[in-house]
Amino acid sequence: MAFLLVSTILLYLYDYRQRTAEIDGQIGILYAAQVPGIVEALWNYDRRVLQALADGLRSHPYVNFVAIEDAERQIVSSGARNEGRPSRSYPLVRKLPGREAASIGKLILQVDSSLVLADTARQVFVALSFQVIFLIVVSLIVLFLFSRTVTRHLDKIAAYIAEFGIRPGTPPLELDKRDRGDELDVLALSFNAMRADIDASRSAELRTMEELTLSEERYRILVDEAPDAIMMFDVGSGRFVSCNRRAEALFGRSGEELLRSAPGDLYAPLQPDGLSAAESVAQATSRALLGEHVMLQRHIVQPSGRLVVCETRFAVIPPAEKKVLRVSYLDITDRVRAEEEVARSLREKEVLLQEVYHRTKNNMQIIASFLGMEAIESGDERLRGILDKMIGRITSMALIHQKLYESKDLSRIDLGDYLVDLVQEIRNAFLADRPEVDVRVQAEAGIVALLDMAIPCGLALNELIVNAVKYAFPGGRAGTIRVGLSRGRPGTIAFSVEDDGVGLPPGYDFRKDGGIGLQTVVSIIESQLRGSITFGAGPGASYTAVIAENLYRARI
Repeated sequence: MAFLLVSTILLYLYDYRQRTAEIDGQIGILYAAQVPGIVEALWNYDRRVLQALADGLRSHPYVNFVAIEDAERQIVSSGARNEGRPSRSYPLVRKLPGREAASIGKLILQVDSSLVLADTARQVFVALSFQVIFLIVVSLIVLFLFSRTVTRHLDKIAAYIAEFGIRPGTPPLELDKRDRGDELDVLALSFNAMRADIDASRSAELRTMEELTLSEERYRILVDEAPDAIMMFDVGSGRFVSCNRRAEALFGRSGEELLRSAPGDLYAPLQPDGLSAAESVAQATSRALLGEHVMLQRHIVQPSGRLVVCETRFAVIPPAEKKVLRVSYLDITDRVRAEEEVARSLREKEVLLQEVYHRTKNNMQIIASFLGMEAIESGDERLRGILDKMIGRITSMALIHQKLYESKDLSRIDLGDYLVDLVQEIRNAFLADRPEVDVRVQAEAGIVALLDMAIPCGLALNELIVNAVKYAFPGGRAGTIRVGLSRGRPGTIAFSVEDDGVGLPPGYDFRKDGGIGLQTVVSIIESQLRGSITFGAGPGASYTAVIAENLYRARI
């Protein structure tokens, strides 16, 4: 609009200047045509002719006043002079023969500028009207063509967009035009591609929502039907926010009551970890929030007053910043009572077994005492020797039963400790008055044996050590007996008895030449313990036995 106004003003000024210049040119032509006649008539003072000439000049449409004056006064005029407007004055010159041209008067013309302005404005208005009409017509044509080629397609696209937002699954957008590859076609193709992407995303979202709903339903069923009581605990509020049906049965309360309760309302005042209910909950919650796997026992008090023992597990529900824990409870009351009953029964059996071992050891000692009394009363040295060997064998077995009832493990004994005590018993029995004979024990720590292995090992060691004590150092000879116990090859145990005494005669074969005691040792090692025994001669004598470590299985 401003452009149209400025252009109109410029056009008006231009036309006004053009018209003014045109009028000036026309007046100049009239002046040039009329001046000779005016000069001649003025020279002759022919007023009638001058008046006719003035009227002729006045006939110009834009000249409103014409006056012809001589050098002294106005002779003739035509039209009404407007004093407020400027006039144009033209000299009237006559050439005289033999003289210079002389001015004899002047021609005065006044142009009607208001008429010029009015005609110019009228012309500009007409031109402007034509322009406006042309602009309106062109605009209407452009609007019509734009509506046919663009607007109706845009309206269709807008309507399609609105329908697409309300009604998913709409068909692709198609414009009522030939495909020219223009901007509208590109826009339709782009929108169809976007629609396809949105449909695919929407379908994926719907599938995801369906799967999520199904997963939530499955999870709800899984939680509701779980054998454990499961509850969600909000650490911030200190309240349970959800629970399954098993939790209602375990706690003996409805779901609404559970969700209104704090843990301290459901737990016993003192928990198995030795803390109060509030302290125990705070400690377990802190550990769980730090990512630690927390499993502990809880004592729950039902409304009836019944105490229920539960195995409780804590787990953080993602996201961790919400501080919600999944707490599961497994009723282990019956199991705990059964374990307590088994433990009590086991303690009773241990006491009973210890009593059996103790009484067996006492009975063996009584038997050994009876045999000792018989040996003392007997005058037969051979019989006394036999009785002494029997007493030693019985003592070695009694010592094993003593070790068993003193041990925490009622089926195994430490062979190293046993060997030390056995050697001490042999010292007390045979070497009390022979300090010149030294018996040294070198036993590897941590070698244990079951009862089935310990008794034959004890008998074999007792026989070998007693033989060395009795026969290696005759006539008060001094010497040393070394008893060793160690692990041999993987899965085997080796024990040895060696002395630095008189030794055995050359060619001695312990399998053929040995007495009943040595034959008993060979039978125990090779047959009962499925091991091997070797003999070494001079100086002194040595016996080394190797047996399997895990020959027997524990029965208790």
